[in-house]
Amino acid sequence: MDQAPEYSPHLVGNLWTALAPRAVLDRLRQRIGGDLHLKDHSTKSPAPR
Repeated sequence: MDQAPEYSPHLVGNLWTALAPRAVLDRLRQRIGGDLHLKDHSTKSPAPR
């Protein structure tokens, strides 16, 4: 994969992940379902104090 799912829109199912432009993901979601993820949801460590 050229780009990790965390940094690009992706559609997630129970056993699969689809990476594609948003328009394609919207069409896929209508046909096969899944959860559309649009934002970076990686975890970040808090800054040290």
